[in-house]
Amino acid sequence: MDNEPSGRRRAWQTNAEWFKLLERITADEIDVRYRRQSRRRWMWVGAAAAVFVMLGAAAVGIPRWRHRGPVLATISTHPGQRLIVSLADKSTITLGPASTLRYDRSGRTREVTLEGLADFRVQHDPEHPFLVHAGRADVADVGTEFVVRAYAADSTVHVAVSTGVVAVKNRAGDRGELTVHAGEVALVHGRSAPLQMHDVHAAAFTGWIAGTLAFEDDAFSDIARELDRWFDVDIRWADSSLGSRRITAIYNNPSLSSVLDALSASLDARYERAGRTVTFSARVK
Repeated sequence: MDNEPSGRRRAWQTNAEWFKLLERITADEIDVRYRRQSRRRWMWVGAAAAVFVMLGAAAVGIPRWRHRGPVLATISTHPGQRLIVSLADKSTITLGPASTLRYDRSGRTREVTLEGLADFRVQHDPEHPFLVHAGRADVADVGTEFVVRAYAADSTVHVAVSTGVVAVKNRAGDRGELTVHAGEVALVHGRSAPLQMHDVHAAAFTGWIAGTLAFEDDAFSDIARELDRWFDVDIRWADSSLGSRRITAIYNNPSLSSVLDALSASLDARYERAGRTVTFSARVK
């Protein structure tokens, strides 16, 4: 071996080392590619898993969303404004001036809360009664059209039935319920059981739907509050006796000026307007 030429020995060793180096490079490249492919594969697996989790959460969330409670909505009217509200069950409500209605717009429940004045035309469903909460009163539909008047400033709630039948309860007193038929009017006051008003017909409470203002032996002080709801005016009286004067009148599609003129004639008084304030005073004789 020692007599072998040194050049040949170096060439043989160089070739062997070269092949060893080549094998290492190839192995490293294969390992790098494998790692890259593995990383990409796991990235796709991770992405797919994330999508699966999101879809699963959405699938679980859909039925939960469907079983949520009612979707409450609130609608209010301005003085003099009337507004028709269509409910999901095809019932319709005509909301009177200066009134507020809260209801479930999803249709999951058939309960509404009223502050003010409204006419209800209820789509009858014997298995799902329509319920109105208004002041102290609870009014349950038995298939009908009816008007509920329950302004916060009033001490009473009136329920006037145009067609069909309703059941009226005093939520504060809890002393039974009153069945009210077409043409009849019920009164809820204090903690007493609901009373039927035998001397008043339901038609006296429905004229406002067509734009008619009607007063039947009403005190001028009560009429003043009603005119505020219709015309956004502040009516005052310089003579205290004017407030207790009682008036019966009907005004069809009235303007503020026409009503004030008619009232001044009925009261034998004069009035002055300053902005939205109207002051009545007795005529000087």
